[in-house]
Amino acid sequence: ENLEKSMVAPTPLAHKIASAMLTMNRRYDEAITEAERAIAIDPNDPLGYIALAEVFIFIGSPEKAEALIRKAMRLDPQEHGPYLLALGKAQLVKGAAADSILLLQRAAQRSPDNRLAWMALISAYGSLGRSEEAKAALMTLNNLQRRDKLVSFTVSRAREHWPFKEAGDRDRFLDGLRKAGVPEW
Repeated sequence: ENLEKSMVAPTPLAHKIASAMLTMNRRYDEAITEAERAIAIDPNDPLGYIALAEVFIFIGSPEKAEALIRKAMRLDPQEHGPYLLALGKAQLVKGAAADSILLLQRAAQRSPDNRLAWMALISAYGSLGRSEEAKAALMTLNNLQRRDKLVSFTVSRAREHWPFKEAGDRDRFLDGLRKAGVPEW
């Protein structure tokens, strides 16, 4: 309802939120359009490029995502958690789990309450067989979940909340979680 109201005279933020919602609903072409609209309104807003990069990550185009993330980082050279998280996710989708870990660790350090950073980090650790680090990250994530009165993290929840278009990307991510010891249900 609020998003509909904001789209009467849309701001870049409204388009970025719409893009994220459409991505979660696996309406990727529309999500790309919304992120591009955010960029068109304010090409100097780095988060517009991050919004577009997120769509490209989930449709299996991590190279395009990386270029957009690097553009965002040039516009705002501070090492912000969202940039590191997006770059880490792009590396993970590329199959470069080792490279993603350093980025995701920094993202989690900068934003320790960001569950997505912990989820991606758990998958990366699991992919590389780094079980002790994966268990520690899972414990941190589940402590956040309990603190906020949410249920523990599972593979089935990840399947719902990580909207990969390509089955191979989704399966690689979920397999990393399984190898890390994340329960299925």
